[in-house]
Amino acid sequence: MKPNKSNIEVSILISSKNKFAIQNIVDNFKDNKTRYEIIIAGPFNSYNENNLKIINSYNKPPQCHLEAFRLSKGNFVSFLPDDLFFSQKNFLDKWVKLTKKNQKKLVSLKLLNKLNYDLNSYKFHPEIKESPYLPIGPLLKRDLLRKIKIFDKRFNATLYDLDLYLRLLKKGYKVLFSKIHVKEKNYSSYSLNQDYISQDRKLLNKLWTEKDLNGTTSIFGDKIFLKMRKKRSDKVQGYNFSKLNKPQGNLGRWKINNKLYFFISNKIYYFIFKKVLKLPVIESKIYLFYRSFIKTKFQK
Repeated sequence: MKPNKSNIEVSILISSKNKFAIQNIVDNFKDNKTRYEIIIAGPFNSYNENNLKIINSYNKPPQCHLEAFRLSKGNFVSFLPDDLFFSQKNFLDKWVKLTKKNQKKLVSLKLLNKLNYDLNSYKFHPEIKESPYLPIGPLLKRDLLRKIKIFDKRFNATLYDLDLYLRLLKKGYKVLFSKIHVKEKNYSSYSLNQDYISQDRKLLNKLWTEKDLNGTTSIFGDKIFLKMRKKRSDKVQGYNFSKLNKPQGNLGRWKINNKLYFFISNKIYYFIFKKVLKLPVIESKIYLFYRSFIKTKFQK
């Protein structure tokens, strides 16, 4: 029996390119009583059975998340990556109960690692005194998201959800850290998102921070010449929901939405630039070439 709008409480929306992660995700949610659906968007064959739906998409991560949102039916939704796994049973039941009890709160998950024992690690900019705390994957009311432009299409692959949470904080929401813990599971030493976090962080900083002439001394003793803006620097450049099957915004490696381009831009790129060129013997020869020809030429 396929779930319908009337009997789904939560929609878990996931952007992924890792087919082998799907079964782990499904198994992680199976012990909850709350009525839920899992929608995964990525370069897979489409699938729809019971409470699992897989959407074929070769678009960038934020657009995959929106494709999943468009088909979701839950009263609450959560935008999650494919590498977060819950460490306790019945977590979804507790999560929903806590969210319903705390109106105008973004109920955050907690990461189980040494870095995130300190709540300052959840701040947008820990070095900035007035920097707000940011949640991980809160359950958001579907009706609320319908009223706003969810993600800004200028983000390539990362931090687009943080921009959404910052906008909700400006609307009066507060962050509540729960005791619902998640662990990160690294599938490999490399993630495509790593290629874009610098560019996406630059955009996020531009939207939410401005220069501070006085500066703030960080925990490392250096000066941070940034402060939080009173409001976002410009309007959200939202996606066109009627054309989500077509690439939109800053595209990076997701310029063309088809299987061949995905294979070339991801598989071959990854193999050449992240494996072959990272071999010690290749790196050393590249460095010697740089020193012998390029660096020497510019020093003359």
